[in-house]
Amino acid sequence: MQIKCIIRPNEYHDSVFLMGVARQAGKLPGVQRAALGMGTVMNKGLLKDMELYDEAVEKAAPNDLMIALRVENDEAFAAAQAEIERRLKEKHVARASTGGGAPESRTIAMARAADPGLNLAMISLPGEYAAAEAAKALSQGLNVYMFSDDISHEDERMLKQLAREKNLLMMGPGCGLTFVQQTAVGLASKVLPGPIGLIAASGSGLQETMVQIDLMGSGVSQGIGTGGRDLRDEIGGITTLQSMDILEADPDTKVIVLISKPPGKKTVETVLERVRRCKKPVVVNFIGGSPEAVAAAGAHFAATFEETAARAVALALGKPYQPRDFSMSDAGAKDLVAREHAGYGSGQRFLRGIFCGGTLAEEAMMIMRATLPEIHSNTAVMPEFALKDARVSEAHSVIDIGTEEFTRGLPHAAIDPAPRIERFNAEAADPSVAVILLDFLLGYGCHADPCGMMAAPIADAIAAAKKAGRRLTVVASICGTEHDPQRLSAQKQKLLDAGAIVMPSNAQASRLAGMIASAFQPMKNGK
Repeated sequence: MQIKCIIRPNEYHDSVFLMGVARQAGKLPGVQRAALGMGTVMNKGLLKDMELYDEAVEKAAPNDLMIALRVENDEAFAAAQAEIERRLKEKHVARASTGGGAPESRTIAMARAADPGLNLAMISLPGEYAAAEAAKALSQGLNVYMFSDDISHEDERMLKQLAREKNLLMMGPGCGLTFVQQTAVGLASKVLPGPIGLIAASGSGLQETMVQIDLMGSGVSQGIGTGGRDLRDEIGGITTLQSMDILEADPDTKVIVLISKPPGKKTVETVLERVRRCKKPVVVNFIGGSPEAVAAAGAHFAATFEETAARAVALALGKPYQPRDFSMSDAGAKDLVAREHAGYGSGQRFLRGIFCGGTLAEEAMMIMRATLPEIHSNTAVMPEFALKDARVSEAHSVIDIGTEEFTRGLPHAAIDPAPRIERFNAEAADPSVAVILLDFLLGYGCHADPCGMMAAPIADAIAAAKKAGRRLTVVASICGTEHDPQRLSAQKQKLLDAGAIVMPSNAQASRLAGMIASAFQPMKNGK
């Protein structure tokens, strides 16, 4: 086995694109592993971890492209090199054809000079560079959307204070998506315009709420992502408070939605005081937070993303909120549970959740703990239920497949589902597993056919379980709309054809999966 590294000076490419090229090269015969990345300190560390490091890498500068391969022989190396070169050239040709061959802007200043009308900078760089570039963008009058997340609290606070001073928005760090001026940015779904404005940490929770609003026949005015740490006391909710001002002043916004993990103790008082002064109705979903504190601020508390959407839609229509657990009747849900139980083998009892959306995984655990108090996870809120190894499930487990242990050096599972397929196959083969719970994310930036990629593994696993005298229940929800490139109805049909149960929200899917798995739990006092 040989390790071959090539350094291409001053050749920048987006990291997601490079990961895709590496994945294709890694499929070639004789290629054991392939990696492409810019010559940053972090990426050099990744190559060391992947055992793809040699002396040539040491000389690479941050603007240099690193190509690293582990191959069986020179022929495999030549084939991989040719494949990589072809894909890099295709990208160059495509860019030239769409941009008229115009030179690429290599700095924010160059981009601003080429188009003075620009007002948003998207930043996806290693944290050591991202803060400096964001400061440049803000100084030049650009709002910032920052996907990068490895930023210090001090830098984040500095950037957000600078943005506030300049009447700009600093969305991020760690901003997975935002929806401003009817434009989907990041891994976002397309939804219809409407009267509801949202402020959220900008993860799958924001997307799920927007999608549910769309499915309920309403629409979104703005969906502002703040970044996951904005409501920590170290930051103080700077972007959240700015966004409240923006939406309260926006004539197209009739109802405001605020979504977050519970804020810091000092920040929650500031934010709820701002909510109290808001002249528009506000729905608050502080995941696992205090309903009493929200009600005291004059707002409407919601426990799930589906409930958040339903309350907001009801307020926009001037109608009372109608609570519900399922779109189907309760009797229908119980019949479904009984049908699934009829086919289980004697050793089956555990639930396994495999999630692309980290916030959706948290919501699922919160819902299911009512009937399954012990759920292990790689993102467990309670330390006693933290998995010793994220790659090995224990009893009932919910895995966020988008965390660093699964994505280090690889695209997120919403972009490339391969890591989840591998985990699904392992869980499905476990004879103690009865239920597998899945989420699927649609939208711009996500995989072109996420449900299609999983359909064959699901169908094969269900058939294999049946052949072994077991029943495997696969419960899924799809976070997406008919307006997305993948089209919700088309994706849903692929899962149904594979034998999965598809529920209309993450909350309903989690509730149903929890009902099925809880029937295996021993009752108190032996009853």
